[in-house]
Amino acid sequence: MSKGRWVASVVTALMLGASGASASEWQAGLRWAGALNNDAFQRTELAGQRELPSLGWRWEDWRLRTDLSLSLGRLEAKGEHASLVSLGPSFTVRQVDAPWAFSFSVSPTLISEHEFPHMDLGGSLQFTLEAGLDYRLGPRLGVGYRVQHMSNAYRYEANPGVDLHMIRLDWRF
Repeated sequence: MSKGRWVASVVTALMLGASGASASEWQAGLRWAGALNNDAFQRTELAGQRELPSLGWRWEDWRLRTDLSLSLGRLEAKGEHASLVSLGPSFTVRQVDAPWAFSFSVSPTLISEHEFPHMDLGGSLQFTLEAGLDYRLGPRLGVGYRVQHMSNAYRYEANPGVDLHMIRLDWRF
């Protein structure tokens, strides 16, 4: 079995095997990000999340939701591009019945190319951190804003990092 098929099989098993989740605890969406500084990167993703209810937490009228998140996308800069895949936990804190929420995630990220005309990201293994604000437009539709940082955590000699503004549109089903 090729490395790509093995990774796809593991990711599928993790997403489908999240214990105790029901159909209403899935979320999928599109995300677009542009450079926060002058490094000219753009990132486009198709993302999905599945709630891990056994890892959730409630305190009075506040709730911590824990998800397993997967994103497949493309990183572009100055005419060059790389494919990417991220898989990791995400956390959302919201007041019960409030339309807004704060979110945070950290994910190992694999990129197909790490050398761009203006920057060498060091290697194919990166780590993506996001912090943001989500807003529910209705029971199924939501939008969000994130600040995203991707770097290799000094695993390689070069570690410039990429900082992006990200907007998202998601659908809950």
